[in-house]
Parts: sequence; structure tokens; C-alpha cells
Amino acid sequence: MSIIPIHAENPPPADEWQHWMDANLPRLFLFARQQTRNETDAEDVLQEALLESWRRSGGSAPDLPLIYTTIRRRAIDLGRKIKVRRDYQDQQEELPPEHSWITPCFEELDDQRELRKVVATLPENLQEVITLKVWTGLTFREIAQVLEIPQNTAASRYRIALEKLRTALNIKAS
Repeated sequence: MSIIPIHAENPPPADEWQHWMDANLPRLFLFARQQTRNETDAEDVLQEALLESWRRSGGSAPDLPLIYTTIRRRAIDLGRKIKVRRDYQDQQEELPPEHSWITPCFEELDDQRELRKVVATLPENLQEVITLKVWTGLTFREIAQVLEIPQNTAASRYRIALEKLRTALNIKAS
């Protein structure tokens, strides 16, 4: 498991960070693993909790109870996201195929049908950004808030999605 270094205004000295990690990481990971029941999710939750806790403590070693509480909260948040995603997928499977999120209310033209098919092949994270940007008109800042990602990540995902769409539809960039 690799945890990225802390990027804070007042980062801890490297030896303090390493000593603290050596002393606490195994038990924090065990707790995160117990909370998420999945090693990959545990690593993600632990990393988020460590970053948040170190930032809150102003660059000094945070209190362990704070980190355990943050791990628990992040695991609960992740569990909710997973449940919402599963519920949404279950609902989509129950709908007939013509009730796709991109199906227009009017008779579909060949170009529209092709676009819908190509968008459906994009990874979910790119589909989300395309949907929020094109169909709801949100700004990248608003998309970032909705998806809880950095604004630059939202913009990057949008650019990547557009490029994939251009390539799939054989459209030259202008």
C-alpha cells in the first residue's frame, strides 16, 4: 500500500511523517479495511482520511481519534455512494432500453442514435461529466461540486470525453 505524501501549507518534516506512518499506518489500515470490507476501498478511504486530518491539524501529527473518526465517516460516505450507484444501475436495468438518459423526446435521427451509442461506450466518469456539462449546462465549478472532484479534473474529463467522441464519430477537431 502506498500513501502519498501530505501537501499542506506547513508540511511535516519527512522524518516526522515517516515515523508517524511507521507507528500508526498498520492499525489505521486494519480499521479502514474493517470499515470498507475491501482492500482497495480501504486504501482510498485511509488516504483521504490522512490527508484531511493532517490538513486540519495544520501540518502537525493529528490526534488518532480524529483520524479514526474521519476514516469511519469516509467509509460511510463511500458506502452511500456505492449504494446509490447500485440502486441507479438496478433502476436502469428495469427500464426498457429506449428509456436511456440520452434518448430524446422526439423521433431520433441517425446522427442522434449514433451519438447516443458512442456516449454509452464512454467510462461512467466521462459520461457523468458530459451529461452534466451538455445536458444540464453546469459550469466546471458546479460539476466539480456535484461529483466531489477538483474543477480541473472535471474539465479534463470533459476534454477527454469530447476527444473520445470525436475519434469514435470520425470528426476532426476545429
